[in-house]
Amino acid sequence: YSTKQIAEVYGLKDSVYRKILPYLKCDMSTVKKLHINVAGKDELKQHPYIRWQIAEALIAYREQHGIFDSFSDLEKINIIDSVVLTKMIPYLSLQ
Repeated sequence: YSTKQIAEVYGLKDSVYRKILPYLKCDMSTVKKLHINVAGKDELKQHPYIRWQIAEALIAYREQHGIFDSFSDLEKINIIDSVVLTKMIPYLSLQ
């Protein structure tokens, strides 16, 4: 969803990233979103920003509290910090 994510690619030197940055484009219409109110643990944990611990926490929260009404509900899950949450939200859907 962001050209800044390319900088996170393992092994990509910062100098290379800065050279290619002007040529990078993002198309949000192609981003696959996960429906966090129905996605299973296996589907969730396949996403690069959702480790298995977060996937389990999402499922546990749903089982204990019901569906997520808004993304602010994710802030109630202790193991999801603001950095991870910011990276996850563009890939999530509530419906």
